[in-house]
Amino acid sequence: MDTALIARLCDDNRDLVKFLVDKGEVTFASNVSDNFKRTLVLAIASFFEYEISEIIIKAAQAHSQDSQFIESLIRNKVLARQYHTFFDWDRENANKFYSMFGDVIKDRVKIIATPEVLEGTKNFLDLGRTRNSLVHGNFASYEINKTVEDIMLQFSSACKFVEFARVILTEKTTTAEVVAEPVCD
Repeated sequence: MDTALIARLCDDNRDLVKFLVDKGEVTFASNVSDNFKRTLVLAIASFFEYEISEIIIKAAQAHSQDSQFIESLIRNKVLARQYHTFFDWDRENANKFYSMFGDVIKDRVKIIATPEVLEGTKNFLDLGRTRNSLVHGNFASYEINKTVEDIMLQFSSACKFVEFARVILTEKTTTAEVVAEPVCD
């Protein structure tokens, strides 16, 4: 997963804010920073939507012997405009998402998810919830009460959820492999 574009957005914004402050344009710098937080959340949410969609395609390929039929069906009827229905954005877990792939995956997640993955899941869902508030509310006046650094920390944490989803969905698993006690709900 290439997170460099998101990091570059932050670096460019940081340079712009510094330039404005150095020129004595503190108000402009503050406005740019506030606007960038909204843009950053949208960029991150868009990035994650792309990554999760690609993971689902890779999972279909891994579990269907690279069937173009299955891949096309999933691209056209499962992923098209459905991404935001995959998650219960108001919860702090991704049970709805994992349940789409059946009990084996759902049970396996409960067994092997680490505290870092669980925290990443919460951050992933919080960023998605914030994105939804921005898009479905008044974008221009929506205030994000976090710093850019806070948002980037959430992004970094949320990437752990995405990477975990990549592994759990693309590995071939049987019910017999799910043997340990669940560590999360």
